Amino acid sequence: MTFWRTTGGTDINSALAYCEKQIEIPTKTHLVLITNLYEGGDANSMLARAAAIKQSGVNLIVLLALSDSGNPTYESKHAGAIASLGCPVFACTPDQFPSMMASALSGKDLRSWAAEEDIALVRDLEGERLLASSSNARLSLLSGTSGLEGEGLP
Repeated sequence: MTFWRTTGGTDINSALAYCEKQIEIPTKTHLVLITNLYEGGDANSMLARAAAIKQSGVNLIVLLALSDSGNPTYESKHAGAIASLGCPVFACTPDQFPSMMASALSGKDLRSWAAEEDIALVRDLEGERLLASSSNARLSLLSGTSGLEGEGLP
């Protein structure tokens, strides 16, 4: 297993370009992008690169940032666009993280994961995501195929 870490700015497209060059066997690669998806560079290029990486066979997983108070903080338009590619896109509190990440790494649909964890799903007013609530989780599903994101629910 190889890890790459890029930091120091918000040029996510450049970080993805660097990672893309390191990939030797796309179908055996998991790329976990830890970000708030606020792109300081070219957002369209970032989204196109994410799509190309996913289409190459890489399991692209986006772990969204949490604020100091534990609520997700991210660019929702970009998160939705990447989730629509079939990529797991989520933020979650630490109690649910190991199980959720294991599901994302194995390619499991995160809606199925939520059902197994007995997390009830309810569509929000904009229809963009599904809110989830349980006694021990703060989550919501993006409208994409398998994306999940954190939400500050009571």
